[in-house]
Amino acid sequence: HNPAAYTPDLATSLNNLASRFAGNGQQQEALQTAQEATNLYRTLAKHNPAAYTPDLATSLNNLANLLDSNGQQREALQTAQEATNLYRTLAKHNPAAYNPNLATSLNNLAVYLADNDQLHEALQTAHETTSLYRTLAKHNPAAYTPSLASSLSNLAVYLADNDQLHEALQT
Repeated sequence: HNPAAYTPDLATSLNNLASRFAGNGQQQEALQTAQEATNLYRTLAKHNPAAYTPDLATSLNNLANLLDSNGQQREALQTAQEATNLYRTLAKHNPAAYNPNLATSLNNLAVYLADNDQLHEALQTAHETTSLYRTLAKHNPAAYTPSLASSLSNLAVYLADNDQLHEALQT
């Protein structure tokens, strides 16, 4: 009877439930639940962007992963692009808080670009991801060196995919 009070908790619960469904191999249920959570966060962010845009971006990243695992690569790419755009805006205003999320989102976006045969764009995105992780690892090596290493590995793959084998070997 009080949607304003309980909708944020419902959206969070749905995101958690989607993760549980996915963990139990119930991919279709996970996807439907994640879509419902994302729709709720969209509405919340529309009415209160400062409070709910970060949650919407997180929900979109989760949804992109589920779309991808359900064989919907084009939709996963579109969803990941939306999440990345939101994180870009958030990081622009508060880099310390959102650059780690932006780096994760960019990493996911590069994968979906490659899955959709947009190899040049995947390479550009991987370069941006690696650059961001270099900065993060410089300031907090313990937290971000593993992510930097992973992004370098991905970068090497995308360099090879773009016939830049010499650069791939150096990465």
